Amino acid sequence: MAVVFFLLAFAVIVVVALMLTGRWNPTLGTETDPRGPGLVDGQERFDVVIRGYRMDQVDEAIAELQARVRELEK
Repeated sequence: MAVVFFLLAFAVIVVVALMLTGRWNPTLGTETDPRGPGLVDGQERFDVVIRGYRMDQVDEAIAELQARVRELEK
């Protein structure tokens, strides 16, 4: 019985460590804006996840801004 509790405690510690280091990012506990990502009221909005914002959305917004800057520089 002690082995079961040890394994359970070890599993919990491993999951918490993975979440804190960002190596495991479950969708549980995420908040999504019902309006979705994109421009809302003239400001960029991103979905919120455990460790901040969804990086794929942020990367896409940065790429769009970089393209716009290149276009304006011409």
